[in-house]
Amino acid sequence: MGALTPRPSISGLRTLSAAPATNSSTVKSSCMYGIENSTITDNRRLGVWLHGGGVSIGHSRIAGHTGHGIEVSAGTIELADTTIENNGWGGIQALMGSRIIVGEGNTIRTNSQHGIWRKDTSVVSGFNPIGTQITGNTQWGILCDPAPAVAQIGPHFRGAGFILNETHVVGNATGQISCPGIVR
Repeated sequence: MGALTPRPSISGLRTLSAAPATNSSTVKSSCMYGIENSTITDNRRLGVWLHGGGVSIGHSRIAGHTGHGIEVSAGTIELADTTIENNGWGGIQALMGSRIIVGEGNTIRTNSQHGIWRKDTSVVSGFNPIGTQITGNTQWGILCDPAPAVAQIGPHFRGAGFILNETHVVGNATGQISCPGIVR
């Protein structure tokens, strides 16, 4: 597998489900990639775009994009100690059955739409999101599309409540959480 090399694009980092080709930023979807100690800012559309596969993002900052900070379709995003802020659309958009796994120390704030926007069957889950805050977004902190979509927030790892709740999601303009069975 060749190394990822930056090239001008409307997205900061892209992975595609196709097998590697001549495009050096195209990677195979069955892989899990890592972004560590990185700053991805000021792209014309998306900061990180993932279609298939997965990416683990830690100790990083994703900010100032005209679109979403992260858009994931049919893939998995793991977050730890990462800030996603000041994006022109939302912090994270998940669709096509994607999964967002939230660890500790994340901040998703001051995005022009929602902090996390899940569509269709996408799920947010996680492990011990101590110190994670979703705040100051212009619309919802966490939004799930209405039926027939079935996007969900996974249960808390200790079995009580939801993994992300009013402890983590505060101060968003439209509301905190709007998902099936949860409106706050």
